[in-house]
Amino acid sequence: MNPLHSFPLAKRLASIVLIGGLFLQACTMEPKRQMIDPARHPDVLATFTVELSSPLIPEAGLSLEWVDPLASHNLNPIYLPMQPIDTLHYQVDAPVKKGQLLRYRYVQTGTGYDVELGINGLPIPSRFFYITEHSHIQDTILGFANIATNISRGSIEGRVILSGSNNPAAGVLITTAGISTTSTIDGKFSLQGIPVGTQNITIFSPDGSVEPLQQQAVVEADAVTPINVSLSARKSVNVTFIVSTPGDTPPLAALRLFGNLSQMGDSYAGLFGGTDLIQNRAVTLSQQGKNKYLAVLQLPVDSEIQYIYSLGDTFWNRETSAKGMFSNRVFFVPDKDTEIEDQVESWETVNYQPITFQFLPPATTSATDHIQIQFNAYGWMDPLDMWPVGDGTYEFQLFSPLNFSKSVDYRFCRSEICGTKDTETQRDQLFSFQAGASALVLPIVGGDWTGWQPSVEPTTVTTEQTEPRGEGFHTAVELSPSYRASWLRYYDAALDSAANLNANTLILPIPWTFRSYNPVWLDLDISQNPSIQDTSVMISHARNKGLKVYLMAVSQYPSSPMTFWEEFSKTESHWDSWFVSVLNFYQSTAHLATATGADGIILGDNVISSILGKTNKTAGIFDVYPENSFQRWDDIFSKVRDEYTGKVLLALNFDDLQNQNGLLSNSIDGFYILNLGMISDTPGNVAGYTESIANKLDETLAPLQSSTGKEIWLGLDFPAITSAYLGFVEISGQSMDTSILDFPAPNQPELVKSLQEQANLYNAVFPEANRRGWINGLVTRKYLVPDNNQDQSSSVRGKPAADIVWYWFSSMTGNPTQ
Repeated sequence: MNPLHSFPLAKRLASIVLIGGLFLQACTMEPKRQMIDPARHPDVLATFTVELSSPLIPEAGLSLEWVDPLASHNLNPIYLPMQPIDTLHYQVDAPVKKGQLLRYRYVQTGTGYDVELGINGLPIPSRFFYITEHSHIQDTILGFANIATNISRGSIEGRVILSGSNNPAAGVLITTAGISTTSTIDGKFSLQGIPVGTQNITIFSPDGSVEPLQQQAVVEADAVTPINVSLSARKSVNVTFIVSTPGDTPPLAALRLFGNLSQMGDSYAGLFGGTDLIQNRAVTLSQQGKNKYLAVLQLPVDSEIQYIYSLGDTFWNRETSAKGMFSNRVFFVPDKDTEIEDQVESWETVNYQPITFQFLPPATTSATDHIQIQFNAYGWMDPLDMWPVGDGTYEFQLFSPLNFSKSVDYRFCRSEICGTKDTETQRDQLFSFQAGASALVLPIVGGDWTGWQPSVEPTTVTTEQTEPRGEGFHTAVELSPSYRASWLRYYDAALDSAANLNANTLILPIPWTFRSYNPVWLDLDISQNPSIQDTSVMISHARNKGLKVYLMAVSQYPSSPMTFWEEFSKTESHWDSWFVSVLNFYQSTAHLATATGADGIILGDNVISSILGKTNKTAGIFDVYPENSFQRWDDIFSKVRDEYTGKVLLALNFDDLQNQNGLLSNSIDGFYILNLGMISDTPGNVAGYTESIANKLDETLAPLQSSTGKEIWLGLDFPAITSAYLGFVEISGQSMDTSILDFPAPNQPELVKSLQEQANLYNAVFPEANRRGWINGLVTRKYLVPDNNQDQSSSVRGKPAADIVWYWFSSMTGNPTQ
């Protein structure tokens, strides 16, 4: 072990941050501290010592970066330069307070801004450390973009429970070496790719409801270090925030309180454009009079609360000092109900006057649409809610920051679907501003919403006499697996939209991400996947609307499935790890279904199906595929069946049915057919497609149903493109799954959008499915959550195909169609 060397506390660097080619003076100062009991939270010293795998490049230095989500740290980084001990070791001291949960990471400076990398080769969002006393924090850096990584690794696995009750602690964050995961519904967790040696492990709840735990673990190469911990619940008290704002606060503006807990907007995952906190999940204060606002929160005792007030988010329109400086407010929650009185000094950028954006949305705007403005400072950032004026227009007044050296682009959004088009030319409308010493008012009349031009012509529906199906028939909507934490507010409207189609069943994707291919790591990644808490809210809302709920385990990939399988090490040990990962995922989904009262689970997705059916086209993928793979799959589904009493469906691509030979039929209750494969190899019409679909149903699916006696659910996955009949998407000569088009993916210029072709395929399928009583469910797949959108994706929300779904779902459930 290297000896401990102490150095004087380094001063923060004064920084100029380059934002999308625009120079913006960073404005950060020491936070104001309130209500800090020095006896309970004294000043202590944290010494950071870091080890590199290889020396830095010449002229480079190493710094510790404070990751402050309230300061949009990617746009306003705060550094502590570290001192070299030798070429591989650096150190710095920092004053902190007992009870602080530190968020930090390491950056290579001097030759640019190079953030340390994680196991997936991407910049680490943050490291964590909970301060309980004077602390010596020793870390190992995996590498930087320009430094080769050569570090042995192991893994940490375990379970988290609540002390006293021994109940599992679900949704708790477990983090070490800049790698984080969350505990499952049964409290289990797994961290892969951890550098060998003694590692700091920090365990805490995003909402602060448990006392954080800081401990160490010794990680050995290619070995599993078990950790089982017990966490103590914190009691909560009421904290009342009373705030006075400047006289120029717009009376219609929503004043929000952002803080470092999930209930105060902290996503613990990076958002678009460099921010971390979610505007629509922050606390909205109620107005108590002119420039007076109030909010009452239940907050956990002893939690360190960092917070700010804002008329936008943590970058746009956040409060500043009278001198235009950023400043966080900080206090530790006392053990009794408390009232806090705050005064916002200013919203303004010194020497600049505010800009007022006035927007008249297109006439097609719905009353349920959330109208927003989106700025492009460092890439397109998260949209901000505008304020309804009352005459159909919306307003947003921008106070800060305004000191950009060049103009800043902006556009308008509805429920995070962004962009408008000129009504005559159909070109994208893009606007820009540059502030100055005079106030500006920028009135904008929206042309047409991008992706939303409802037709005035009625939709043609192929109809026939229909007898209502029985109680066991499912008219289902499968939501799109695409997810962003800011979308939770849209789920109610999406569920209403699904119910208006006369759907009686919701299929809710439960996505986990393959975060690494070496080692194989399939995990709930909160930067891409909904948390357990969010999923539970979605299930509750669906059940409250009378919908049956099925949870569908869906695997996702950081870049693409193709990249994952190309890089996947085709060895026996990696296949072993892969099967174990899939089993853990499916068991966790089953446990979640039990805990939330879901009606059933669906196991499998398009990519997993291609492994089951051995149709994955990646070169060499099946060269060392286990000879006992049949038994392994059967074991997976048998173990899930042993633990779960609800209905279990196996999801399969149509083209993968040929290789099943009765596989798993004893362990499942039915098959969810994800698609119908290729309907035709040339463009056709409804009549032409109908014959092909009838053959598929009679020659493949009917024998499957009669031989197994299992339920058959039919998924409809037709993108709104002219070549939807192919059953796949062809881009640059490569065949891809239709999910490549799922929102928020942009339209593919090689493909021609066709709402009519999607409608034709729906019109071809429904009558044929109606005539076959052995079909137990019909599902419209990948239904978009935020709003109507006439893009190229398979979602029918806002498209003519939705009218066809409504007619047939209504007819099949005995609801009127007139």
